[in-house]
Amino acid sequence: VILTSVPVVAVLAYVLVPQVVFGLEGWRWVMIIGSAGAIAIWFVRRGLPESPRWLESKGRLTEARAIVDAIEARVIAETGRQLEAPQADAVAAQAAHHAVGAPQGSWSEMWKGRYLPRTIMLSFFNFFQTFGVYGFGSWVPVLLFSKGITITHSLLYTMVIAFATPLGAIGAMTCAERIERKWQLVGCALVVAGAGLAFGSAREPAMILLCGSLVTIANNWLIGIFHTYQAELYPTRIRARAVGFVFSWSRVSSIFVGFWVAALLKQSGVAAVFVLISSAMLVIVVMVGLLGPKTNGVRLEELSQ
Repeated sequence: VILTSVPVVAVLAYVLVPQVVFGLEGWRWVMIIGSAGAIAIWFVRRGLPESPRWLESKGRLTEARAIVDAIEARVIAETGRQLEAPQADAVAAQAAHHAVGAPQGSWSEMWKGRYLPRTIMLSFFNFFQTFGVYGFGSWVPVLLFSKGITITHSLLYTMVIAFATPLGAIGAMTCAERIERKWQLVGCALVVAGAGLAFGSAREPAMILLCGSLVTIANNWLIGIFHTYQAELYPTRIRARAVGFVFSWSRVSSIFVGFWVAALLKQSGVAAVFVLISSAMLVIVVMVGLLGPKTNGVRLEELSQ
């Protein structure tokens, strides 16, 4: 649902950017329309439930139970059948948990034991994934213009490529529980690297659109999977803190990616930009392939004990 906004914005940009409407340049209207959505989000997010695992870890059992009961009621209504009773080992684990008291998470825990390689891997992953997502997605019109395509036609190409964006989310949704998530990340990074290099050297419109669409699909498939994947790798007691830390590396790199892309584009052309992007994707392939644990079908308690 989120990613349907990308083609919508691309259409708005294609229609409005060349125009002046009520005395304002078209690009300003694109920004105003997008920003207006924040008002709706203020109200929508008030309905988000808190994590029952987190509430339970803080001893707020009544609130946690109410949220779980509401989730179960929705599932019963959707499936039309009662849920199975909790597994005996889950009940025993919960009883033991309450008997000894919930352990309190700390900043240092993400740098110890099984969490250390995960923190290193996810920090590298988040730093380098923005090269593909922002290095390509935010620069498509400029990259096309650098190939000699006029700004009007580059916006048209960008709009066509943008329509592939929701396909990445559909792929992630379809395969999330069918294919090991770590290998989906590796596969997406390889597609971005290969299709990106092909995009950099492509001159024919059909090849530009095909390679650009493949990069867009793979980037957004990767986005759909990695947010789930990294949240699975830490226990509830440190999950928000740990995920916040590793994800912050993507914000750090996004500060510099734009400058690096602009400098490479000026000095060496479009092909050099995609050498940079592909190199970043290969870092992801190595880090996730070597250090990323498998998570599909594994209970969170087993992953994060």
